[in-house]
Amino acid sequence: MLPDATRLHQLYVVERKTIREIARIHRCRTAVLLAAMDAAGIARRRPGRQRAPLPAWDSDKLHQLVRAKGLKYARAFARRHGVSKEKLAVLLGAQPLDRGRRSQQVAVEHDAAIRSAYDAGASINSLAARYGCTRRAIGYSLDRTSGGNNGKPDPEAEL
Repeated sequence: MLPDATRLHQLYVVERKTIREIARIHRCRTAVLLAAMDAAGIARRRPGRQRAPLPAWDSDKLHQLVRAKGLKYARAFARRHGVSKEKLAVLLGAQPLDRGRRSQQVAVEHDAAIRSAYDAGASINSLAARYGCTRRAIGYSLDRTSGGNNGKPDPEAEL
């Protein structure tokens, strides 16, 4: 029996059960459950293992540690406690977590400018540095703006 929208929300969002667990509880297929969640407007979580949350460290004490011992020591301290340098930067207020999406979004926003700069002779490395994204994101941007010829010369352009 398929659960109603409030029950789906309770199980999936509040109790953080997986779609398979909910389907097993209510004896229905996952595809039917996913359709019901879409109809109820329940946004799905990203698939895979849950990321570890940020530790509940006091920001002021962390800043004191950096001032007293230096950033290198604070990074080593964080690493000993299982906190990556990216999460440490977030805790220090330096930068939000990228999660691999911001660099792609930056490139998408500037596709036309990236293409014109590349055609004018700018290197992929310089474009990546200019727009603050990866070389791969620049490559994808160039692929999106290639005009469908996949980097091959247009035979009709020579005529």
